[in-house]
Amino acid sequence: ALVACLAGVGVLLVHAPVGVLVALNVASIPMTNIARVPQILLIYRSKSTGELAPITLLLTLAGNLARVFTSVVRVNNPLMTAGALIAAFFNGCIVLQWLYYNVWRKKEDTEGRAE
Repeated sequence: ALVACLAGVGVLLVHAPVGVLVALNVASIPMTNIARVPQILLIYRSKSTGELAPITLLLTLAGNLARVFTSVVRVNNPLMTAGALIAAFFNGCIVLQWLYYNVWRKKEDTEGRAE
């Protein structure tokens, strides 16, 4: 049933007017990026990134930045570029939070204890 449903959606998208496809593309930008906001707020409120792996965060950000680059250079689609920039912004916020709570703040705490 799932395969049939996906096939039906695929057929509809192939025959959909350009305006519908653009609207779906625009709608995907906030839907995919808004998921980062609760995580950013949770990290801020708890003052900890928990068990977030820095390599995963950095690779995600690098992928976003690569998507920005390819959107600008190869595709030249402002909508696609905007979506990639917004994703890079939110993922960059999480990377900065990880650096703050796991590197910079720990360094300040260590220096404070040494005095």
